[in-house]
Amino acid sequence: MRDKLIWTIAATLTLFITLQLVHIYELDLRYIASSVDKGVLWRLFSGHLIHGNWWHLALNAAGLVACLLLFRDLENPLLLLVLSLILAFLISAGLYYFYPHITWYLGFSGVLHGLFVIGAILELGLLGWAVLLIMTVKVGWEMTVGPIPGTESIIGTRTVDEVHLLGAVSGLVVGWITRAIKKT
Repeated sequence: MRDKLIWTIAATLTLFITLQLVHIYELDLRYIASSVDKGVLWRLFSGHLIHGNWWHLALNAAGLVACLLLFRDLENPLLLLVLSLILAFLISAGLYYFYPHITWYLGFSGVLHGLFVIGAILELGLLGWAVLLIMTVKVGWEMTVGPIPGTESIIGTRTVDEVHLLGAVSGLVVGWITRAIKKT
C-alpha cells in the first residue's frame, strides 16, 4: 500500500508542477464564472489544478501530502481521483450558484478542505474527530474574521474563504456517503 501512496503523491505533484510550469495558460484554466455561463464546463474542474504562484502550490502540495499520510483510506489513487473530481464539481457549482459575485478562482485548497473532512469521517476515531474540530474552527474563523493572517501575501492572491467552506461542506456530504458505501 505504501507504493500506491508514493505513486499517488508523485503523480499529483507532477500534474501540479507541470501546470505551474506552463503558467502562461493560467487564464485558460482558472474557474471563470462568465466562461461557465458560455458552456465552458471544464473550468469547473481545471481551476482547482492551477495555482497563483509557487508558494500557493507548495502550501496545497504540503497539505495534500499531510492529508494522505494522515488518512490511509484516501491513498487509493482511483478513490482519490474520483473524490477530488466530485469535490471540484461541487465547489465550483457552489461558487456559481451561491457566490455569483466571485468571478474567478484558482487553487486546490477547497478540494483539500473536502479531502481532510472526508478522511476524518472515514477515520472517525480520535484523529478524525480532532481534524473535524480543527476544520470547523478554521473555516469558522475564515468566514467570520477573514483569512488566516499572512496567507494572502504568501500565495499572492485573495484567499477565497467561501471555497474552503464549500469544500468542507461538500466533504461532509461526500464523506458520509463514502462511509456508508464502504460499510456495505
